[in-house]
Amino acid sequence: MKLTRFFGLGFPVVLGLVFLPGLAAAQETKAHDNYFQAREESVRRKAPLLIVFSTDQCVWCKHLENRTLKDAQVQTRIQKNWVPLYLNATRNSSLADALKVRQLPTLVFASPEGKIMGFLEGFVEADALIQNLDQFQLSIAKNNEELQKQESPKTLPRPEPSPKVEKEGPASQPPILLQEIRADFQSGRLLVCLEKCDLAKGFASHAEGQEAQRLSSEIRKDPQQMKIVAEQMADRLGAVYLALADAWILKGQPQQAIHYLEKTQEMLAGTCWAESAQIRMTQLQGPEPKNAGPKK
Repeated sequence: MKLTRFFGLGFPVVLGLVFLPGLAAAQETKAHDNYFQAREESVRRKAPLLIVFSTDQCVWCKHLENRTLKDAQVQTRIQKNWVPLYLNATRNSSLADALKVRQLPTLVFASPEGKIMGFLEGFVEADALIQNLDQFQLSIAKNNEELQKQESPKTLPRPEPSPKVEKEGPASQPPILLQEIRADFQSGRLLVCLEKCDLAKGFASHAEGQEAQRLSSEIRKDPQQMKIVAEQMADRLGAVYLALADAWILKGQPQQAIHYLEKTQEMLAGTCWAESAQIRMTQLQGPEPKNAGPKK
């Protein structure tokens, strides 16, 4: 089933599939698994961006990978006119959350300027995907001027040139990283913000790296903000434990799943994660036998 969401001037926005380890190798089209590299190529080539979000456990994502994206005409369209980016929604949760990915697989269509044109949710056959690719490409070309006039359009972060620094570790993009850090801080995603601040330590000589460390220090010195960090870490832990329990269930080992569900209840007592763990344990163990009472 597919569902197209519309944004802006009636263009369908397609949220892409999450990157699957074998996906790029399975098709001829050279695809990115790095968001910023894909955005740079999109800007440089003035070609629209196709993001595909999926997960390793998603059955329909596998169908999209093995059927639709391997279609020769689909590969030709993408290779000629698009910059493909395949992302794992779990490992790229910040971007998936920012784009409000609601189901998998999801395809996202974006203009070279980073404007989100629409989302295509769920599995889609090759013919339908080709139709969407052609429609979005034509819409972007014909309506670029109108899109530029939109008030507060939803956009993707635009990559900036990397500073040329000699003998300072691997090449990276501290300005872009700082943009993300600021956005995470302002939106209250403080745990993710601290993690990215740690990444920015390698750029201590840059003004951007220094500002990242200032934000990190500000968060760590504020008890209220650190409380939010702890709560967000608990949410992440709860989600991971429940996913781990689901993985054991899929492996046919419910006792292992129950172990992690009990662990979730113990460590995150009083939270929605503990309630979800209890519900799943009840489903696995079945209802308690009713007391039949004394025989007459």
